[in-house]
Amino acid sequence: MNCPYCGEKTDNSEFCYKCGNRLITHTITTDYELSDTKELETYIDKNSSKILNRRFSIPSFFFGSLYYLYRKMYFLAIFFITLSFAYSIGIYYIPEDYKLYISLIYLVFSILFNIVIAIKFNSIYINHANKSINKIKNRYKDKSRFEVMERIKYSGSTNLLAPALAILIIGLLNTYIIYKQNDVVDNLSNAKYKVAEGYRETDAEIELNEDSSFIWYSNKNNKEDNFFVGKYQVYVGRNAINEAKRYKLSTDRIQDKNSYYILKLNINRQSVNGEIINTNTTLIYYGLYDNKYHTIDLNRVGMSDYFRLVKVK
Repeated sequence: MNCPYCGEKTDNSEFCYKCGNRLITHTITTDYELSDTKELETYIDKNSSKILNRRFSIPSFFFGSLYYLYRKMYFLAIFFITLSFAYSIGIYYIPEDYKLYISLIYLVFSILFNIVIAIKFNSIYINHANKSINKIKNRYKDKSRFEVMERIKYSGSTNLLAPALAILIIGLLNTYIIYKQNDVVDNLSNAKYKVAEGYRETDAEIELNEDSSFIWYSNKNNKEDNFFVGKYQVYVGRNAINEAKRYKLSTDRIQDKNSYYILKLNINRQSVNGEIINTNTTLIYYGLYDNKYHTIDLNRVGMSDYFRLVKVK
């Protein structure tokens, strides 16, 4: 081969005997012609010496798909970004008991895979560059050397806009996914309910106020006596599913998990037959909310208590 800098005929030496410039030392097995050093340096542009002479790509390891976009390897970048999004969406549907293990496996796999890609990236990129350069040379073989080199530089080089747009788009998509995962309406709070035992209505009534306070009247027609007062907490959807684990409640058979509720009533004062009693009692109930009829059948954790709340319009 001839030195691409001075034209001197050379052997497989690392440097040209005449001008002293560094020659390509990579051995790349391809089905296309090997580009000369000057063309590769023009195509690679920034940090070309590091890519041509290093086996491990530090930017590839730390930045992954963003670095692939920066180097205009769009197909490779889109492939790995798609895998990442598939995981982000898929993990939402994995049972809570397995999420931690799946996440750890995914993390370890990602690190190992990034190491492998970082070791191979420079060779992959040089092969990609050689192929692109030879396509350009074949396509513009009637053009001058200067024009061909300009085409090579335009085709290669770097693209800072692509990873910047990717960061913006990925951020927006992740925000949307998180929003949709937590986009569950609390239909239980801030309302008044009639209390029924099964399908039989009673005179009891409960008010769940906007400030998280509640009052439960044993008889709505006599609100001066026999009532419970305190604070309440409502868990709905995924939060309710997670809270249910604390009490060893099975939720596997629930089809519409967004309708699953846990209601905690923290009673701090009650009136019984005219006597006011300060107390510190917590009652925990769980059940499914019916959006059509605005009712919820509640079971008490650890007890056989069961009642229905019917929203008062």
